[in-house]
Amino acid sequence: MSSSGGARSDRARAVLLFVGMYLACVGFVILRRTFPVLIPEFLRSEGANTVMVGHIATSFAASYGVSKFAAGIASDYVSPAVLLSAGLALSGASNALFACSTSMVALAAAWSVNGIVQGLGWPSAVKLMQRGFSKRGMSIAWTLLSTSSNVAGALGPVAIAFAAQKSDWRVSMTLFGIGGAVLAAGCAVLLRASQQLERGAGA
Repeated sequence: MSSSGGARSDRARAVLLFVGMYLACVGFVILRRTFPVLIPEFLRSEGANTVMVGHIATSFAASYGVSKFAAGIASDYVSPAVLLSAGLALSGASNALFACSTSMVALAAAWSVNGIVQGLGWPSAVKLMQRGFSKRGMSIAWTLLSTSSNVAGALGPVAIAFAAQKSDWRVSMTLFGIGGAVLAAGCAVLLRASQQLERGAGA
């Protein structure tokens, strides 16, 4: 392969990798903010109280903290691309499961599962960044990737609340859960294509 062809292949690989990570990170942020955004509607429609909401929120915080630590270790042994895509898909599934739950125990359990799989996101993205970019490229990619939380934080709550207004909180969470699973599949395709280009360049 010529040097110009190799450079184009490297750029294509980097773009696919970055876009896959960026979309995944946006998805992760939105899927952990669905319930917090919908708390007012949840309290109104379910006749719940703030103590119940506190238990649910605590279940997420505890599992999320432990999972982030474990995921950092797991990404040394399991493909971080797989962890990133699988974590996003499972986060979507846990959102849908939460929307189908009725008892406090089931709600807390579903949101705890979301915390566990949410922890797979950022450590996996960091590992992909370290493996996929040079030191110079990583600083730029890292800066851009950090904006994913701002994008998700700005657009996510508006879209979540809008969906709830048009239906109810359960439908909104289910829709975003399904959307997260679909997004995870798209990210998996992008990350796999990036890996294939990397293997081709090394052949």
